[in-house]
Amino acid sequence: MIRLSFYFIFLQAICLVPIASASDLGDWNKLLNTLPYWPIKSVGSKIPQALIDHWKTFGFQCPASQTGNWSSYPSKWGKNWPQNCDDLDSTMFNGLLCAAGLEEGCNGVRDAQGTKLRLFYRSPRQRWNVENDCLKGNSAFPDPGRNFCTECTSTFSPDMGLGVMLYVIKTQRKEAFHQWIDAIEAVGATTTLCKDGACTPFPWPRLCSADYQCGSKKPTKVLGYTSGFCILTPIKDTPDYELMARYTKKQFGPLMSKAVHAPKQIVDLLAPIPDSVRDGLLPLGLRPNFPLHLEAVRVLLRMMERNPELTLERFPSGSLPGLTDNFADLTSSENPAALNLRARAILNRQAWNPFYQLLANGPAKSTRSSIIDHCPALNDAPLKAETRPAWIWRWETDKKNERPTAMGGGWDCVFVGLLYNKMRVEEDVRKKLLSLLDSLTDPSGQILNRLQSDLGKAVAGLAAAEALAGAATEEVAKARKAALEEKEKRRKELEAEVNKLQNAVADKQREIGNAAAEIARKSLPRCHKYDYPCKELRKRVEKAIGNLQGHHARLVGELQVLQRPHQELHQLTLQIEAWSDKKLQQAEKSALSNLAQAKSAVEALRIQVDRVRATRAKAKEYLKVWNG
Repeated sequence: MIRLSFYFIFLQAICLVPIASASDLGDWNKLLNTLPYWPIKSVGSKIPQALIDHWKTFGFQCPASQTGNWSSYPSKWGKNWPQNCDDLDSTMFNGLLCAAGLEEGCNGVRDAQGTKLRLFYRSPRQRWNVENDCLKGNSAFPDPGRNFCTECTSTFSPDMGLGVMLYVIKTQRKEAFHQWIDAIEAVGATTTLCKDGACTPFPWPRLCSADYQCGSKKPTKVLGYTSGFCILTPIKDTPDYELMARYTKKQFGPLMSKAVHAPKQIVDLLAPIPDSVRDGLLPLGLRPNFPLHLEAVRVLLRMMERNPELTLERFPSGSLPGLTDNFADLTSSENPAALNLRARAILNRQAWNPFYQLLANGPAKSTRSSIIDHCPALNDAPLKAETRPAWIWRWETDKKNERPTAMGGGWDCVFVGLLYNKMRVEEDVRKKLLSLLDSLTDPSGQILNRLQSDLGKAVAGLAAAEALAGAATEEVAKARKAALEEKEKRRKELEAEVNKLQNAVADKQREIGNAAAEIARKSLPRCHKYDYPCKELRKRVEKAIGNLQGHHARLVGELQVLQRPHQELHQLTLQIEAWSDKKLQQAEKSALSNLAQAKSAVEALRIQVDRVRATRAKAKEYLKVWNG
């Protein structure tokens, strides 16, 4: 019998780095969740709040409803518009202002959501029109400045949808997104596809209900077909809705699922390239005005997904617990290098644009200078509304003559100024971040080398534990075989005998049953005192019953003889199963336990090696972006 020893040498040789859970990290977790996606190599000074407040005086706000249906909200100014509110792009721009931290912008998006059908509209004022005056038809719009087709059809677009998404992430009003998606799904059930005046049902998500041709407004034809002004465009727009569904944990209905997933599967099949590469190439094919601006908004949306405030949490004191194997898990799944590449591709198309500079270069000194150069100075006085040449959001223009301050509505500067201040990282925090990430890259390879060495020792320990466990199991099997060899031999003999006797036992049981039945059928006649023939008959019957009973008893005895091998076999089986050598079996149990521990140690180290590699790669991504 082999005497077993416990193999713990390999466990003593392994120094496992403790794995800290996210709940243990406290302030570190907050920091890792707010790491910048933008360069922080040369951060400019803060833009004074007094200057941003001055820029607000250049903006126009649609007045609040006198009946309390909406609050005042930022808008363009328009001479021929009701209350001068040229506000049919307001939800988009108010979403941007909300993202930058302007409460009036958040209110503007909030009040643009329907009160019954929870669709969003282009502005709070239009939302009220759709729910009230538009129901009355053309007669409700006698004023040339309030045209039915303008106010009541094509009441939303995918562009506006990005503003809603920014608002939802900033305010965390996820239920507003859920209600909106449900409304889009409901409206989509009535979508039609039309050609040459003939329309057929084509259920597909739509962002507004009244999207039919009206006056001079005609939907765009695609392959000769038209559907409406605000149909959800697959591939171009649907990735944003998929992102928001994940973010808000919204389960899509059948129409939204079809619009989001089916086209993407086709594209993945036809162009099997990573999403990050596809996203980087997309800006190259966009028009350099508002389509390029929308792509920039998508970059901002993805920056906010992990960090809605776009601000960096304070740098905690002490060291990060478990930093080598938690960093990759605790930071965003978004690839910062890929997102920055996307932002740079946008900037390369319009290098003058302060908004694009902020996304691609971060709050650098050069970005600050560009913002100041394109926005009013403190001593600049706002022009009168009616004398201003234009009211545009200049960050979406590609025309050089539309870049001057006089062309803007003030809100574009407020947005980029507030956003710049949010994205700034103070110098002491910046240095600590760079130092932390540099250590996480493990430039000398010390951490990874140590773990790989430990893994080698653990693998050797596992091999030894497997050998010992195998030897212990084999030893138990030999001892068992030796102790039970005679019993096993007799058991096999009895098994063969029992198999042969199976039919005889069954036949004997049938005979016993037949004899018992025959006895039951025999009945003694009842005789009178002097009825001698009857008495003679009774004697014969009694003798026959006695003979049958004797035969039955012999049959039962014979059956018992036949069953003895079976009973002996059963007893032998119990004895074999009950065999025990406590010493050997305990040794085997210990060896198997050691083997399980060795396997766990190897698996834990393999996971740690993978985590350290992932951490190094992730840290390098961030450093590449931060260093510009």
